[in-house]
Amino acid sequence: MITCRGEYESLKSIYSVCAHAPAPLGWGSYLEDNIDYSYLLVEFLAIQKQPADAKDLAASLAELHLKSQSPTGKFGFHVPTCHTRNVQAVDLWTDSWCELFSSHLSRIISHAKTAFKWPEFDHLGKLVLSKIVPALLLPLQTDGRSIKPCLVHGDCWDGNTASGEDGRAFFFDVASFYAHNEYDLGNWRAPRHAVSDSAYTDAYKALIPVSEPGEYFTVSIHYRKGAKTLTQYLL
Repeated sequence: MITCRGEYESLKSIYSVCAHAPAPLGWGSYLEDNIDYSYLLVEFLAIQKQPADAKDLAASLAELHLKSQSPTGKFGFHVPTCHTRNVQAVDLWTDSWCELFSSHLSRIISHAKTAFKWPEFDHLGKLVLSKIVPALLLPLQTDGRSIKPCLVHGDCWDGNTASGEDGRAFFFDVASFYAHNEYDLGNWRAPRHAVSDSAYTDAYKALIPVSEPGEYFTVSIHYRKGAKTLTQYLL
């Protein structure tokens, strides 16, 4: 139920900004033979090319990021959303991107601890949350700098983006919330994805420059990639 509702609300939010996603039609749940089932109904969009060309995907994603406006002016989302079967800790509102990302990553690390059973993992997780995440993200909102809470896809890679019949790139299988726009580039650094080709990141940066201070851009993106990779291992 959480997954279907989260994706419905994500698509609804995206579709209200730009038509680069299937229109959400409804969601619900029902009980049959003492088993709970949930469903999600969306518009059918035919895939013409997957992944979309770099410039087309960058254009659609940048339009979403630039045009979207957080209803509260803060980072977060009004309902939980899911990446794979894992519920993301993003259903809160905060002025701090570092705080929201820390909440999100902390839950992933907590789930991973029981899956990995690696003694050093707990210590490393605490170091990442207490030292590395603040070092990478706090400078985005200090010394007079600011970043806009943007509506993000939440899991943007070549498997859930494509070009439609009109030639434009569109999104599906979304796990949205209001975040720093560069969060959506995390998957673009994973070599297993076709969008790891530098042409995709370069096309996006040509439309939306790297947030200042830019010296940690590559490292920061790798940590976003790490959060997504951990979630994949928890499947």
